Formats: sequence, structure tokens, C-alpha cells
Amino acid sequence: MLRKILLASVVFMGITFFIPTNIFWKDIGSFNLAWSFNKDLADSSFNAKKYFELIAYEKDGEKFLLKAGFQPLSLGSKADDNFQRYDIPLFGLGYLSYKKLGRDINFISTRGEVLWNKKYSSYPISDYYGKLILLLSGDSSNIEIITSNGFSLDKDQLHGVYLSDYGFATRVSVVLLVFSSGETYLIEETGKTVFKHIFKSETNNIFLKSGVLSPRAKLSAVHLFKDGRDMVFIIEKDNNEKAKIVRRIVLSKIYPHLLHMAINSHGLLITAPDETSFFALDSGDDWSQKTFCTEKCSLYRPVYADENFFVFGFDKTWHFLDSDGVSLFQTTISQELPTPWRFLPAKKPGEFALHSKDYLTFYRYKTR
Repeated sequence: MLRKILLASVVFMGITFFIPTNIFWKDIGSFNLAWSFNKDLADSSFNAKKYFELIAYEKDGEKFLLKAGFQPLSLGSKADDNFQRYDIPLFGLGYLSYKKLGRDINFISTRGEVLWNKKYSSYPISDYYGKLILLLSGDSSNIEIITSNGFSLDKDQLHGVYLSDYGFATRVSVVLLVFSSGETYLIEETGKTVFKHIFKSETNNIFLKSGVLSPRAKLSAVHLFKDGRDMVFIIEKDNNEKAKIVRRIVLSKIYPHLLHMAINSHGLLITAPDETSFFALDSGDDWSQKTFCTEKCSLYRPVYADENFFVFGFDKTWHFLDSDGVSLFQTTISQELPTPWRFLPAKKPGEFALHSKDYLTFYRYKTR
């Protein structure tokens, strides 16, 4: 009898060792691996179309296009003098090619057909759906916007000095433009300016640095220096499509660089190099946690928000938070995963990807 009790105790302790400790008082829902791609295997199953359309990767100096459900397509060798650069939207039905020094931008279908060619000297950056394309000059002093058909949108009303940051929504084709001189614009795929907000300072001592959008572009967060302090303003798009500031956050120190942030209707997560902070917008609590790097802290820290959860990376781990900013679990990243790596959205809410130059792995989270 004693042996049975001891055996049961050992089994119970062994099981609980691999379960996040807070599972016993909080329902974490189900979280599992959905689909994975390794460039060395170079195989894309038809199940991949559930998660994305297009993505690129490199192998042995050669660039490949991976279309969900098809074998990889070679885009050429980087050693080739005529090698093109590419902008490939994750959920797009085509992609853009251009040269580092050139005046041509091509839109290419997934079958490899050039559907249009336009004369632009700027380089393109498209949203996740390929419907809204930013054309940026090399010094980010000039910006133009075109559609997936190659038509230029009338953006004469875009005024600002130096585009310091931009952010695309993950569930709709909307972009947030942040100019260092104080101007912010929210623009949808039709080219319509949803709102324009200008941050001002009585002393003219202002500099905008970072911006991010919530998944459906209802909320945005802007990080700026104003009157001797670093702040983050959370802006809501109201029913009249006006910018309404719903919260102002004064940061504990001045960060002279861009901050990586993620926001949804429940809160804002900021991953500064030396600190991770969560600011609640409904039922959660604010918190901050200092970070201690095993090596030199990087300015880049991956962070992502879907509608009901947050995920962020630090050192060799990534952490999963619920909508209230409560940590559900963390996991160690494989030593085989090369850096840098990032989080990407998937087609459906509740799914996201961990992406590096060699791997693309999708995860699914469902609340009970």
C-alpha cells in the first residue's frame, strides 16, 4: 500500500513539474503547435493555407518564395548582379520586386507573372495583406502611398518632418504614420485619412519616436519625448472617426530610441531593453518588471498582441500573457533557432507565428 502511495506521489509530482504553476488557479485555455516549416525540409503542406499565403526565406545564398500549399520557388541568387529585392506580404496574393538602386517596382502574381510596373525611386513596404503600400525615401523624409493596383493615393495632406515609425494593423489594412515633428496619421486601404492628430508642446520640445496599432486599428499608442519626459499616449478612434486620447503614461526614464510595443483593447505591453511593462485598459493591473540579460541587452525585443492575448520575447525565452497581462507560461527557445526572430500574425485570431530566417512555426491559443 505504501509503495502505491509513493508511486502515485512521484507520478503526480512529475506531471505537475511540466505544467505552469498558475494553471491551478487560472484557466489558461488550450495552447498548441499548429503548423511548422523548416527551410531544410523545404515542404509546404496544403494545411499551411490556413495560416498564411506567402513568405520568403534564404538558403545557401539563394532566396526562395514559399507559397502555402506549393513547393518553394527560387527568386534568384544574392550573388547575381541583377538580384532583386522583395517585399512579400504574409496574406497577399502577390508580391513586389525592386532594386536597391533603381526606379522600377514590379507587382508579381504568385504564378510569377508581372502584373504591373511603375517608376518609383522609393522602396516599398506593404501591409500584411498587400493592399496598402508605403513608398519611403532612403532618409524617410518623403513618403508616398500606393494601392495593390499601383495607383498612387492623393496624400498631399501628409505633412511632417522625418517619418520616425509606422505600424500596420494585423486584422485590417490600416497604417499608423508617426512623424518626429508631432504629426500622426491613421490611413485605411482606400487612402482615406481616418484621423490626423498633432502632438504639441508649449516649449516646442517634442520628438515622436514610436507607434503601434491594435489588431483592428481601434487603438493606437504613440511613444514620444515631450517637455523633458518620455511618454506614451494611447489614442482611440471614436465613432466620429476622431482621435481621442484615453490614457497618458509617463515612463520611468528617457529612451532615445524606438520602443517595441503591442496593444489591444485590454492593455498596452512595452518591451524596453531593460524593462517589460504592462498598462491595463480594462480589468487588469499595471506592472513593470526589470530584465536581466545573460548577454548585452538588445534594443530589439519581439512583442505581439492579438485581440485576447500578448506574447513577448526576452533573452532565450518567450512569454505568453492573457488579456489582463497575467503571465500564463513561458518557454525556452530552441538553441537551434537563429536570431533575430520575431512574432507574426496568422490568418485567424488566436493564432500567431514565431519566425526566423530558418523556421516558421504557428501556434494556436483558445480560451475555454
